Amino acid sequence: MRLILSLVLLLAVTVFARSRRSQLRRTLDNRVNIWPHPSAVETLGNSAAVVKDNASFKITLKVPISPTEDDILQDAFNRFKEITFYEKLEAVPQTICQRDVVCVESVVFDIKSSAPSLSDSLGSHNESYSITIKEENTIYVSAPTIWGGLHALETLSQMIQIESRSEVQVYSFVGFTIPLKIVDSPRFSWRGLLVDTSRHYISVPKMRQIIDSLTYIKMNVLHWHIVDSDSFPVFIPDYPELSGKGAYSTKAIYTQQDVESLVDYAYRRGVNIVFEFDMPGHTVSWGAGIPEIMAKCPSLEPIMNPTVDKTYEVIDAVFAYVKKVTKNSYIHIGGDEIATQCWKADKQIQQWMKQKGYSSVDELLSYFERRVLDLLKKHSLSANVWEEVLLNYNQSVVQLPKDTVVTAWTTIDKLPKIIKAGYPSILSAGWYLDQQNPNNVHHYSWVDTWISFYNIEPYSIANFTQEEKKLLIGGEACMWGEAVDDINFDSRVFPRVLAVAERLWSKEEMKQVDGITRNRINHHRCNMVRRGVQAGPVSSGYCDASYTFKKMSWQ
Repeated sequence: MRLILSLVLLLAVTVFARSRRSQLRRTLDNRVNIWPHPSAVETLGNSAAVVKDNASFKITLKVPISPTEDDILQDAFNRFKEITFYEKLEAVPQTICQRDVVCVESVVFDIKSSAPSLSDSLGSHNESYSITIKEENTIYVSAPTIWGGLHALETLSQMIQIESRSEVQVYSFVGFTIPLKIVDSPRFSWRGLLVDTSRHYISVPKMRQIIDSLTYIKMNVLHWHIVDSDSFPVFIPDYPELSGKGAYSTKAIYTQQDVESLVDYAYRRGVNIVFEFDMPGHTVSWGAGIPEIMAKCPSLEPIMNPTVDKTYEVIDAVFAYVKKVTKNSYIHIGGDEIATQCWKADKQIQQWMKQKGYSSVDELLSYFERRVLDLLKKHSLSANVWEEVLLNYNQSVVQLPKDTVVTAWTTIDKLPKIIKAGYPSILSAGWYLDQQNPNNVHHYSWVDTWISFYNIEPYSIANFTQEEKKLLIGGEACMWGEAVDDINFDSRVFPRVLAVAERLWSKEEMKQVDGITRNRINHHRCNMVRRGVQAGPVSSGYCDASYTFKKMSWQ
């Protein structure tokens, strides 16, 4: 008899374990309409869940947190309610709240510890969270920091949709059964979008909306390519002539108040702004205001003159400005597409090199980079650079500190070269939103380039060791500004950038492009339209929000 009972018990445990594994496999086999897809979705029941009353829905904290963090979360709670409960519905009749339907009335947040400042920990702060919905009227959210709490709110907002029950419109957790638990965290810590405001000025209100859009897809870095050869649209107090003569118009200049307000706006949403001031190339607009810092090469596009002290005085003022307005320690200093032929064509530069005993432009570039890096150290800033500085020049001459973050942008095969050299790296190659054929893959329909973006798996580019994988800290999609401004930015970027967001957040196994993926991206595209993002569709279908478009009240 004991043997029979033991066998029965063993069989029951086995069946339960298989059932549980089956539920946990939902992450891959039964993907849910959350973008980017969570790490794990566990469902162990068959009950449905609806919001009892959207008008009185409560969000509270289990334990008090610091006033600053509390203020950030309270703002987020208010945004959540406007985004999620976009129509005022009547309270759910009690007849619906039966045994198989859970009527949810509140969310309780348990923030485990005081969050480290994003400024101290960009690329390493804890963004994980869990959501538990039991057969009761309260949802429980747990997160180590408020940054994970913000992501939990975004996930909850995507889970709740309007549907009809017993001929009554209700806010329901469509596609989910209760009890349910979501456990989620990002795969990569640096998940960004490059926005170029030199080729075309992007207005401050539009920049705010772009920041909001990043939070809807759990991206946490806005790489602000603020200046380039085309224009210098930012006011630098010590050198007002830079924007005074380098900007397109007096209406196309970011004041210090503009910049500081955007940095704070982003920070409160868990997004860090990393400024890029490309140098020594891509600097024609600098010369419009201060011509003496530029090399003289009439038949070529001029670049900075590394041999005059004035160049470094201006760079020093720019770094001091960045240090004042930023909330993190990173600045991108470019280093790509350096037309060193300009230095060879400048007689004064050639004479200076001869006096110094320099025989190559690599030595001149090394001199420039050393002085620039010394200025970064002076202002306690860390460098990001494009791949050329590491890969295109003699590294016995041009030596980068090992904490320099290097971005692979030309082709994906540059990424393993950067990592093999021992540098922290970011992948952008293959994720250029302005390209017709990203990663050399042709699509009949331009919008289908999102498939190419989705198919790039960073860890599959090379046979990385576990230690080498640690050097790959994330990636960025890039929207260069030659053909976008306020009018068409959204439709060019969204929803295609969603593919990059999911690749950087979700598990490596989440890489199947099929009808389910296409339906999911269309679904979240419609969510974004409802939130004021003019995102275009990726295939045929219907989105009611496209015909009732409005911006959020805080934008």
